Parts: sequence; structure tokens; C-alpha cells
Amino acid sequence: MTLKLIPWGCMAILFTSLTCSQYSWSASNQNYEDRIESLEREIKRLSKKSSRNSKSINKKFKKSRERMKFYGFISAGLSRSNEETNHVIGVSNINNYPLDSIIGFQVNARVNDKTEAVLQLVGRGSEQNEIVAEWAYLSYAITPKTSIKAGRLRVPFYSASEYIEVGYAYPWVRPPVDVYSLIPITAYYGLDLTTEFSALGWDGTFQLFTGTDVLKFENVGVNVPMKNMLGVNFNIERGYFSFQIAAAGVELRSEGSPILLPSAEVAASSAYTTFTTDFALIINGLDDADVFGAFLGNQLWEANQDQFGTVEAAGTLAAASFLGQTSTDGKIIDLQSVGMIYDDGKRIARLEAIKFLMPGEFVDVHANYITVAHRIKKILPFFQYSHTYTTGAGIIAASVGQLMPAIAKAIGYTHRTQQTITAGTRWDIHRGLAAKFQIEHMYGFQGTRGLFESSPSKNPNLYSISIDAVF
Repeated sequence: MTLKLIPWGCMAILFTSLTCSQYSWSASNQNYEDRIESLEREIKRLSKKSSRNSKSINKKFKKSRERMKFYGFISAGLSRSNEETNHVIGVSNINNYPLDSIIGFQVNARVNDKTEAVLQLVGRGSEQNEIVAEWAYLSYAITPKTSIKAGRLRVPFYSASEYIEVGYAYPWVRPPVDVYSLIPITAYYGLDLTTEFSALGWDGTFQLFTGTDVLKFENVGVNVPMKNMLGVNFNIERGYFSFQIAAAGVELRSEGSPILLPSAEVAASSAYTTFTTDFALIINGLDDADVFGAFLGNQLWEANQDQFGTVEAAGTLAAASFLGQTSTDGKIIDLQSVGMIYDDGKRIARLEAIKFLMPGEFVDVHANYITVAHRIKKILPFFQYSHTYTTGAGIIAASVGQLMPAIAKAIGYTHRTQQTITAGTRWDIHRGLAAKFQIEHMYGFQGTRGLFESSPSKNPNLYSISIDAVF
């Protein structure tokens, strides 16, 4: 009896176990399904959130992109003269491609309703296309008509200062060299306060600027820091006319002693040969720069024996010492300019005059030009006269200025004069693309080297062609 009951008991236990197990698996499956549904809902929620975030980021990026404006300009050119000696811009009778080759990019980014960031990067062929920031500043609108800028800024001195690198913006291959090569600084670090106004039918701007920069003359081992620059620029325009007046004062410093070497012309001259022969024992062992310094002292003594004495050796030593003590350090230079532009789209007239005034032994530089042009459909022929000359030469410039190397021009030691007549034409090939050609004839040197490294021939000409584009 008992043996018969055991299987039925086992069957009951097994049935109960299976029934409970089935219930347990059923409950477990339901739990997993609920968890899967929950995960699916969470994935959908995260997907929607991600989509909303993506749309928000894209929207923000789009708005940021709309607040940014990009500009570009590029020029490529070829220049050559009929002179072996270099012109101040580096052109001789060898084809020069880098001089007028330049590329630039500018971005204007609106930070908010009152603030804008501006960056302009420029690569010049003459500097191996090394990229430099000509503009890198923040502008803040104090009022709708008054703003302040801070950072790397353009010096507002010339009429074409704002677009001096953009060849497409003017009729010439390059701005008039007689005027625009005299002040080597184009940008500075500092502040600019600009306000706009209207009066008697004229619209105008007034700029007050201040800052510093450094002029680097790596070929002679000298840096000239420009400190405490303070200037103003006043511009008015009405219809086709615009007028500009600018003035600035700059304090110069000097870092390092210039290493000056004689030009090939001076080294081959009879005066230099005679000096090195007569003073062979004294200059024996000196390097070329010291020999050249002694030679300049000797030439300065010969022209000014009333000041340095009649004994050659002592006078030469005194004159050389005088040369060595003369420096730009602490000197304050005054820059003045005035300009006028008439442009009705068909007829163009531009004129500009500047003064570069330096104290003491240094010369004062004056320069001016006038350009007239008349558009014939897509062709714009133009003619130009320019003139540069120096006044107020001290005994250094008057006596040995012409013996000094070209770098002396930049620091005001050399007396010079030159006139230039230019004829050229501009062809607007397409919108944003122009080709130019010009011939410059230089004369009126009056015994100086003008803007050449050594004495030019009687009929020096400079030929230039360029292609300019904006985008």
C-alpha cells in the first residue's frame, strides 16, 4: 500500500513544483518585458533630447556664423627697373615677383550688439609670406556714433591707410612710393577712440589714437621702439569729396648699436681706397664696420675742420666719436599729413602731402603726390606726379649722408630729393578682379641718390604689372 502511494506523492510534489516554477518563470518574463519597455521608453526619450540638443547646437552655430563675416584679398605682380642699384622698395634690373605679391584674410565677428572682434592676417611675398596680424582688436560701441578699439590697429595716417594692403582698392599697382615708403610703420598696439558727426551737410569722423610698436632693422642689428605715440585723424566727406588731416607725435628709443657697412659704390670709391691706404697701420685688425665708421669720421672731419680741429688724426677721432654719440634714442618726431580725394566713379583725383620732422642732426622729410584718372568703361588710365625731398640737414647728413648705407634713410641721416612721373592703367576684368600696369620715370636727384641705394643713372625707370582680387 505504501509502495503504491509513493509514486503518487512524487507526482504531486513534481506537479506542485512545476506549477510554482511556471508561475515563477511567468512572473520573471513579465518583469523582463516591463524592463525592456522601460528601456525602450528611456532610449526614445534620450533620442528626442539628443535631437533637441543637436538642433540647439546647430541653431547656435548657425547664429554665430551669421554674426561672422569673412573677407579676402590677393595680389600678384612683377616689377623691374632699368637700374642695377636697388630702389628703396627692393627693385633692380632683375625680375621681382615677391614685392607686390600679398594675400590677406579678414574676419569680423559680432560678439554682441555693442562688441565686435576683428582679425586681419596678411602674408607678404617680400617677407616669404610669413603670416602676421595687421589687425587684431576688439571694438566696443560706447554710443551709436562713438566706439573704442583696443589691440593691434592700423595707423590712421595716410589716406589709404585703412586699405593699404588691398591692391584692388586703388588705381595704382602700389601706393605712391615717394610718399608711402617714408614712414615704415603701418600698424601699432594700442587704443583708438572714434566718433562720427554730421554738420552743414558734411559727414565726418574724428579719431584719437595712442600706442607703441617696434621698428626692426635686422640687417644692421638695431631695433627702434616707438613709445608714447599720440595722434589724431580728422576726416570729412560730402558727395564725391573727402578730406583728411592727421598728425602724430612719437618718441623713439634705440636698442643695439647699428652695424653699418659701406655700399659697393662707396667701397670702390677713391676716397675710401685712399683712407684705408693712409690709415692702414691704425685700422689694422679692425672689422669692416669699425673701418667704415673711421672712414665716415674722417670724411666728416674734412668737411668740418672748423668744428673738429685741423689735425687729421685727432679731428677724425673726434668726428667719429660725434657720429657714435648721435642716436635716435629719446628723439620725438612729428608726423603731419593732409589729403583730398574726388571720385565720382568716372573721374578720380587724389592728392596728399606729408611731413616727417625730426630734431637735431636728423633731416626733415617732405613728400607729396597728385593722381588724376578718367574711366573709359572698364579701363582707367591715370597719371601721377610725386616729389620727395629733405630739409634741415645737420652736419652729418650734409657731409656724409650720401656715403651711408640705405638704412640711414630710415633713421633720418641722409639728404635726398627725387621727382617721379607715373603713367599707368587699370583694367577691371570682372567684378572683384583687376589688372594694372604702370611706368615710373624718376629724375631731379640734384646730386643725391634719391630713393636708390646708390647713385642712379640719368634716366631710371620702374615697370610694374599686377593682378588684384577681392573675395
